[in-house]
Amino acid sequence: MENAKFAIDGDKITNTSRWVATATAEHLIEIDLGQGQSINGFATWIGYNGIYENAVKEFYFQIYSDGEWQTIESEKSNVDAKYISAFPEVVARRVRYYVLFILVIR
Repeated sequence: MENAKFAIDGDKITNTSRWVATATAEHLIEIDLGQGQSINGFATWIGYNGIYENAVKEFYFQIYSDGEWQTIESEKSNVDAKYISAFPEVVARRVRYYVLFILVIR
């Protein structure tokens, strides 16, 4: 797995800045933001050098609140390699992106 810090650095284009999970089955990335942060959206994409392929078909985007993980966004049948979502603002210190299935489009 490449360095997880690249998952949230905002660089969508370069190969030197990307997080890659090595798992072929279910996997997740959990991020501690250090303190409560306002969050009102989530985006994910698969690809490099501006070329987006495949799709994260099934996933959960969650926040840790009141001692448990709460799902803020979920998808069971996504076919877009670039997924962007907006939702009502929440405040959280910890978030996680839990991937259940990647759809290989090639």
